[in-house]
Amino acid sequence: MRLSLVIPAYNAEAFLRRCLASCLTQDLPADAYEVIVVDDGSTDGTRAVADGVASSSPVSVRVVSRPNGGLSAARNMGMDLARGEYVWFVDADDWVEENCLQALLGEADGCDILAFGATDRLPAPDGGFLEAGVFRYPASVLRSGPEHIAAMSEKLKMCAPFHFFRRAFLAEAGLRFPEGLLHEDAEFTPRAVYRARTVRVSMAVPYDRLVRPGSISRTPDPRRITDLLAVVSRLRAFLEEEPVADTFHAPFCSIIANVANQAMKLVRDFPDADASPVVAADGLPAVFLGAAERKYRLEGRLLKWFPHHPVAVYAALAWIRDRLSGLKK
Repeated sequence: MRLSLVIPAYNAEAFLRRCLASCLTQDLPADAYEVIVVDDGSTDGTRAVADGVASSSPVSVRVVSRPNGGLSAARNMGMDLARGEYVWFVDADDWVEENCLQALLGEADGCDILAFGATDRLPAPDGGFLEAGVFRYPASVLRSGPEHIAAMSEKLKMCAPFHFFRRAFLAEAGLRFPEGLLHEDAEFTPRAVYRARTVRVSMAVPYDRLVRPGSISRTPDPRRITDLLAVVSRLRAFLEEEPVADTFHAPFCSIIANVANQAMKLVRDFPDADASPVVAADGLPAVFLGAAERKYRLEGRLLKWFPHHPVAVYAALAWIRDRLSGLKK
């Protein structure tokens, strides 16, 4: 079997049918791939929708239920059940382009990871979807994981659904999603990419991501701040434990600095947010000072000078960048 599409679903009744239809409208033989729906303790009709689709699909659609444990736990369960050579993690409110799998598998062949583009979609008043932005890699390239880290640096695409992962590679590298954390992709993807022997970069744009105001990444939840800082801590530990060559150390620091700034942006943007976890975060100046981009190294120097005011440092630099950007326009 060539591919397993793993779809974690929590209270996804309104979206799941569209997601499954896209996964099943493909150009592979029915026995060449499978779909695994992990119902993560839903309280709506998610399971019924999945079972209904599975009962009439020529493609194997396996539906399993588990007590609610979050996105990472559901993905890990799907990974354990997968039988395909490659795994594609697809979120239940998103969808994939029709008849895209054969070409993607052709590009992925023999690689640990295939990286590709995506389109952000907004709900339209007529019930359709508007294009809110497209990311496309500019060229098809084959390189090592560390080389991909160096090429992308802070712009590394964290979203796990923007990749195929070779299942044997995930097992050999011991890669799992961190359970109990929001923003799990920011922790998982840099580690996975760095450990990959080969990454094929594709110019294809097969993934459609629904942008919803109520999604985790757009909700002012204080836990997002502490979990982003936990991701920073875990990536710093990975950097210290893994034999990261000097050539790739600075780009990896840039990735960590970018995640840290996401936490500081949340504190700045949400008036009731508690800044103390950011102030207490250990080792931030060193991460910023080790980054590839000058803007992060400047931020690192200011963090050393003003260790008790990291959010103020971030806000001041963001204000300057916004003004300079305005002048250029």
